[in-house]
Amino acid sequence: MILIKNILSMGSRLLPLLLLLNVPGINAQNVTADTAASSWQRIELGSAAQRYPFAIYSNKPWAGDMRGVKNAVLVFHGQSRNGDDYYAAAEKLLNAVSANMDEVLLIAPNFFAPQDAKKHTLDGMPLWRTSGSGNQPGWNGGWDAVNWPWPLSSFQPLDDLLNAFLERTRFPQLERIVVAGHSGGGQIVHRYAVACLFHSAMRWGNSAT
Repeated sequence: MILIKNILSMGSRLLPLLLLLNVPGINAQNVTADTAASSWQRIELGSAAQRYPFAIYSNKPWAGDMRGVKNAVLVFHGQSRNGDDYYAAAEKLLNAVSANMDEVLLIAPNFFAPQDAKKHTLDGMPLWRTSGSGNQPGWNGGWDAVNWPWPLSSFQPLDDLLNAFLERTRFPQLERIVVAGHSGGGQIVHRYAVACLFHSAMRWGNSAT
């Protein structure tokens, strides 16, 4: 359910968010609407030649000043693609353990599907099929967006977000990253961990695995 990678030595300082969505009373299903993030950010990811927009819920503007961030937390939604609820659940847990939110970048990515256009304005956004079972393609399996002019795997935003954290001029104090997912989010996190080689790039500042 949870993948954790280090940038610097973590030791025993692992954020209590490791228990995310398993703590009684704190989960994405029972977060009330007034605690959920009100709107998502449309950010730009990708290389200069292949930029694409992506949706996140976050406690900080993606283009803002990240020099004070020490902990980056990515929380992936489940089958319902309700990143706002997962953002709210994670924020509630971090506040419950008195985390210094000035030092935390909390991000809940959102993989939209075509049917989500009924409640969101998704003009120009990449859209993925809803997650399925077996070999049925879906966002939780690394499949490509259904409406994009080039192959855009759902793994690509993970790559691009995590690579952004390696920019030391932008994140000079970043010490740890936590990547968590529940339901379909847990599936994409595990599949990404198996399929991708990003972890090897992260060893630049850490001899531990």
